[in-house]
Amino acid sequence: MSKTEDAAVASTRAGGGQKFPLVNSRTSGMLAPMVTHVATNTNAKHLAKIEAALAQLAAETLRRGFFGSASIEFHVQDGTIQKIRRQVERIEK
Repeated sequence: MSKTEDAAVASTRAGGGQKFPLVNSRTSGMLAPMVTHVATNTNAKHLAKIEAALAQLAAETLRRGFFGSASIEFHVQDGTIQKIRRQVERIEK
């Protein structure tokens, strides 16, 4: 990365400057996670629902006798969580 890009990355990590995905030069140009997320009332409500769903999935699946998979998926449009999908697939033995 150039010195200008390094300064932009440092500025973004410090909370100021542009908001853009950081490029990690150690991983051959792969994108690192975003520094910030959109903090809205809607997202806060949906994040609470996602956390509750994860706790419920854990209670249902992380026990002896469960064979299968569980997932939580959320759909985002323009930085706002739109849908939450909870899925459990049980394998019958």
